[in-house]
Amino acid sequence: DYADSPSASGNGFKFVEYSSAALLEKLRQARELYDDKDQWKEIILNGMACDFSWGAPARRYVELYEQVIELRRGRGSLAGIGLAKEI
Repeated sequence: DYADSPSASGNGFKFVEYSSAALLEKLRQARELYDDKDQWKEIILNGMACDFSWGAPARRYVELYEQVIELRRGRGSLAGIGLAKEI
């Protein structure tokens, strides 16, 4: 959350409490940062630098799928795919 601890990597705002009051507070914080053009530009550039594409999740899915196939063939390990018990 950029508003709580501005850092070189902050790219947005979050709130834990699911309430209109929490949302309103974050909107107020965002509005205050919007007035500081340098900080706002930093948030924008940080967001633009993030990779939100499907490339990484798709690669991880393929890796997981291949590990499950190996497991089903009796050559894999549950530890390799992070499962706690047998399938």
